Amino acid sequence: MGEPVTSVDFHFDVMCPWAFQASLWMRDVRDRLGLAVRWRS
Repeated sequence: MGEPVTSVDFHFDVMCPWAFQASLWMRDVRDRLGLAVRWRS
């Protein structure tokens, strides 16, 4: 196996109706796994 994941780039489109819901999910994943998230619009 490779190295464990410690950071994620989260790309989203501000016009997408699902982007807000996905960002809530990503915040939960971040908190549970201790990830560093780089938010990219």
